[in-house]
Amino acid sequence: MASLTTIDFEGLAYNTADAVVDDQFRALGADFNRTAEVLRLPETLSPLYPPRSGSQVIQGGAAAIQIDAVGLTWSRVGGYVTGNENVTMTAYNSDGAVLGRSTTGGANYVGVGTPNHQLEVAAPGIAWVQIMPSGAFVLDDFYFETEPFEISYLSTNTFIATDEIILHAKVEGARAGTQVLWSVQGMDAAANVGGFPTNVVTTADADGVARFGFTPATNQSLVNDRRTNWTRGSRRANPPMSFEVTAKLTIDGSDFAETSLSDANLGALTQDETDRLRQEYFDYNIPVPRRSEVVASLGPGFNRGNYGVQLSVGLDTRYRAILAAYRGRPVTVNINGQSYRTAIPASAPVTISSGYRNPQRNRAIGSRYPDSKHTRGRALDLVPSLVQVVVLVNGSPMRVTLPLHQVLYPALYAAASSQGTAIAEQGARPVPVGDPRENHIHVQW
Repeated sequence: MASLTTIDFEGLAYNTADAVVDDQFRALGADFNRTAEVLRLPETLSPLYPPRSGSQVIQGGAAAIQIDAVGLTWSRVGGYVTGNENVTMTAYNSDGAVLGRSTTGGANYVGVGTPNHQLEVAAPGIAWVQIMPSGAFVLDDFYFETEPFEISYLSTNTFIATDEIILHAKVEGARAGTQVLWSVQGMDAAANVGGFPTNVVTTADADGVARFGFTPATNQSLVNDRRTNWTRGSRRANPPMSFEVTAKLTIDGSDFAETSLSDANLGALTQDETDRLRQEYFDYNIPVPRRSEVVASLGPGFNRGNYGVQLSVGLDTRYRAILAAYRGRPVTVNINGQSYRTAIPASAPVTISSGYRNPQRNRAIGSRYPDSKHTRGRALDLVPSLVQVVVLVNGSPMRVTLPLHQVLYPALYAAASSQGTAIAEQGARPVPVGDPRENHIHVQW
């Protein structure tokens, strides 16, 4: 971002051989080239030429004051002048072309005009200015605004630990080869992790662009933190990892400007919900799904995870296919020792007790398998509900509740087997189909 600097000349030596203004302000971005000297009121400065602020000014006598931009060129430059004749400030680019002029229009010392007339030129690429008098003059509160120094993303602003994050800093008005020092600080879920890049040097190209990239996972401290502190299981969504990135412009060993992502109003370099979910797979050291594989939540049952997004490889379509294969399925029911043929009702409900589970949720419910098919959106746990049918017994209709383990679970197992590998389970433990211990049918593909 642009930076305004004002030099008021206070504190400089006066009335000595050291009163010459030269490179005392080079670190601020201006060099006066020994073209001015310091005057102080009342010792060496006439009250006809009052300072605008403080008690000190500089003068060039009958000669011009030349001030060079150091490091970054200026987009605006000015100062406050009092003289006994017209004073003109001319701004030039690095090739010596005139970019603009500003004049006082005549004498303006006390009794003749208004002292401290503001001279200002605004133009991109100002490399130096010359303040030329027709007579004597003084200058106070010289100021300049540097060209913008801005940072932005070249890659997306969301990421997981294995992504390379690429940024660039645009150094307007700096020469090719200008150095930019980059530093990264962890925030949010990465706030307590050290070891990120600090003062990494890159150089600006001929367009004034310095590029920088870092991959969070190359920081072993971060990897250790993620795989220790973020793999304990949770029923809540993980907070995002975020980073603040700072770029510092350095020329000839001096720092001239500093900017950051926060200064650029780009918002945090932070994980969105999709990448918070994907990050869990890295944390558990299992294959990470592509962003394109993450979909909006399919709703209750299908998504038993902690986020509003999930993985799904046909969870909804396979569920509907299983329902279709289950409802209307012929079954046999035993009544008073006699077997009767009937069918599962067309409206028989099947509850999804678990569909997709993110790795943290998967661990929180006690799963021993971080890479369970549930974490891939490739498994459903299904529970049949008791239903009644009407059976003709000895020629008379009888309303019968179909037995859960003898009829419904085997029918659901058979229907689920049409869409993948089905297993009767008690919790996470396989049991025989029809066993009274079974509490769901697990199907995966």
